[in-house]
Amino acid sequence: MKSQSKKYSKYLTGVASAALVASAVAPVVSAADFNDVNETNSHKEAIDALSTAGVISGYPDGSFKPNKTLTRSDVVKLMGKWLVSMGYEIPKDYKTNPRFTDLTAKSNDELLQSAAIVKDNNVFKGYEDGSLNAAGSITRENMAIVLVRAYDSVNKTDLLTYVKNQEFDRDVVDLALAKSEARTAIDVLDFYDITNPAAPNFRPKETTTRGQFASFLYKTSKVEAPGEETPEVPEVAEVTSVEAPTEKGLLLKGTNLNLLKAEQLKIEGNEIASYTVNKEGTQAVVELKNELKSGQEMTLTVTTKVEGEDDQVTPFKFTYEMKVGKVAGTTTQVNAQTEGQLLMFTVDGAPANLKKLKDAGFTVEFQSTKSDVFKDKATGELQKDKLIAGEQFSYKVVVSKDGNKVESELVDVKVLNFAAYIAEISEVTVTQGSVKVENGKVPLESGKVNVKATKATTLNGDTVVPTDQNTTYTSSNPSVATVNSKTGEVTLVSPGEVNIVVKVDDATKNIPLTVVSGERIASKAVAASTETKIIDNGETTIDVVVTDQYGDLFNGQLTVETKDATIATATLSNTAEGKAVLTVKGVAPGTTDLQIKSGDTVLSTVKASVSNDKTVATRKLETKSAADDFQLDVMKGSDDQEVTLVWNKYNAQGFLIGAENDAKYAVTSSDPSVATATYVNGEIKVTSVKKGSTELMIKEGDVTRATATITVVDSTPVITAVKFEDAKPVTEAGVIALPIVKSEGITLTSSKVKPEITAGGVIYIDVDGNGYNSTTDIKLGSIASSYSGPGEDITNLRVTAGTIKGTVKSGAKGTIVVSVTPEGQTVPVGTKAIEVNVPAQ
Repeated sequence: MKSQSKKYSKYLTGVASAALVASAVAPVVSAADFNDVNETNSHKEAIDALSTAGVISGYPDGSFKPNKTLTRSDVVKLMGKWLVSMGYEIPKDYKTNPRFTDLTAKSNDELLQSAAIVKDNNVFKGYEDGSLNAAGSITRENMAIVLVRAYDSVNKTDLLTYVKNQEFDRDVVDLALAKSEARTAIDVLDFYDITNPAAPNFRPKETTTRGQFASFLYKTSKVEAPGEETPEVPEVAEVTSVEAPTEKGLLLKGTNLNLLKAEQLKIEGNEIASYTVNKEGTQAVVELKNELKSGQEMTLTVTTKVEGEDDQVTPFKFTYEMKVGKVAGTTTQVNAQTEGQLLMFTVDGAPANLKKLKDAGFTVEFQSTKSDVFKDKATGELQKDKLIAGEQFSYKVVVSKDGNKVESELVDVKVLNFAAYIAEISEVTVTQGSVKVENGKVPLESGKVNVKATKATTLNGDTVVPTDQNTTYTSSNPSVATVNSKTGEVTLVSPGEVNIVVKVDDATKNIPLTVVSGERIASKAVAASTETKIIDNGETTIDVVVTDQYGDLFNGQLTVETKDATIATATLSNTAEGKAVLTVKGVAPGTTDLQIKSGDTVLSTVKASVSNDKTVATRKLETKSAADDFQLDVMKGSDDQEVTLVWNKYNAQGFLIGAENDAKYAVTSSDPSVATATYVNGEIKVTSVKKGSTELMIKEGDVTRATATITVVDSTPVITAVKFEDAKPVTEAGVIALPIVKSEGITLTSSKVKPEITAGGVIYIDVDGNGYNSTTDIKLGSIASSYSGPGEDITNLRVTAGTIKGTVKSGAKGTIVVSVTPEGQTVPVGTKAIEVNVPAQ
């Protein structure tokens, strides 16, 4: 490419000549947007520009076929028509004197005319034998020759000579592959950057496609004759058309639309919300703040600005026409014996607005297989007393205008009792024998598995325990496991993967299980302490947690072996839900190991040391279990609400003699309102009352012998944030059900628990797993709603399980405010406003 500044002058002059060119480039007129020219197509800019200018078009199927090869006949016709458009005349003898040897007077008349004019003007010469070979493809080197000859013929220039005398950096690297005649023409294209610098191989012998020709034509059209310098014309945005495809959107077409700003657009009775332009600047989308009325002519005023000139104000008339393409019913469930319910439908995928349809001249009629179910067939409102739980009917919607009808498909509707019908299964337990399966692995040898739905949510939002009558179970892979459809009892067949599908009403939940080989055995035992010191005839206990090889808490009996029973003996309780207690008794001075075993496998070892020195040297006020501490928690359901302490006696070597149990000692709490203490048989039971701290004191008369600080915390989760669901403004009369708060959208101070929402809008933690109980469960807060308009606008406004419900009347106008307030607070942690603007009917 050349290094100096370029001086160009257009050589395609006017849309009229371009249109003639187009008839040869694209034989069938079509739309400007082509379905086979994507954003990554290297010819897209040229195709878009020529298409916008009306130079090229596509095929009836919406394609451009950029990869279709051009024939020599196509190019001859193209250049012939172009020369005619530039004022050249068809030679009189075109028919009696065919210019190419393989054409006759009987050849295509258009081809004969074009052949004569291009040959006579030295644009297209043909082969050395005088033939045209009309059906043959044109190579890229010949295309270069034709383009340069055409340019020179029209502009009376000699580009070959001009470029030959210029110094420039060539981009094309395979020029030597071209025939000698074509090399100078390719140089011209290289000089003016008509070739692609990023693709240095010109490939002169290859054929030319429609896309390639469009790029070469477009770039050549920008070339200016050497020595001429055209003053720069400032770019100006030009709007050629305005359409209203949607009720809140306009589509602008034109050129340089990227130079426009939203403030240059004005529309009567409306405001511009946003203005977005495509990267070519040929199309722009205008989003309006207010909806357009169907059938009403509107005016968009465009003000274009050019430096040094007066602003140009251009009005564009447009009309939005509401169209109904596809209608679909969307209601599949209705609540039995409930007033004010409406069947719903969509128009072209969006919720239907009955008033807008009516204003646009459409008529809506609901039809049902149960004709008396409607209270109003024009709105789809249902008769309360015709909605019997357990029954079913079908409906469709017919939308008509000017004799044209659009009908939806029939939709089946179930009449249900929303207070009892299950919408979601929230909890399923899996057990194998006495083991609660947490990790999904179930061994064949350990017997049958029981799957049971234990918690669910109704359509009304209540948390309930599903009944066995409504629950069914199926297996996805009976070759691995079968299941009793009524009880959920699973029989394992062979190793593999299987899903047990739990179904309650229309709610389902998949429970994945992996059937493995190997009976459950204890594989890991963790003792709360791995060393203990006691005196002879003394006794202590150590808590042990046991899991099996699949990671589940073990149930069953393990053994404990004492390496030297003359020093210490030990017993191990039966393991239940992964917990066992190791009891160690001192026999005689010495040290020995206590091994907790599963069969012959040692799972854990505790070192036991025994002393016969029973002289009390120190006393320590400490927890009875090494797993406990001095911090309690008053949260409902917490395992740390109580703790047992002992005032242990130790000899000088630190060996435990035993807990002090002398009646002369008394235990008191400095603040019983925080925690209380009772002292029975050497054990001190401390019970939390409220958050705070207290000093636990062991006294002999008035003398304090030992103290310990008890700290009581309240880890009850607090609502810190709420993410509300998106809710569109209410614009239609009838029953509303707007999901507004979901449990997963509530953020707590603890991520270990999941909040639930009752039908009445109470947010809580289900401590006992049996639904909300104000005594046993933790109330976190509540959801409330209010309405700013007249009370009669919305009847029975309420929050049901995080969903705003009520019946909205025609003409209602106001704001529904939903608030979430943490328990014990007066200021909401979050609010959501829902606009209500229902036109009067």
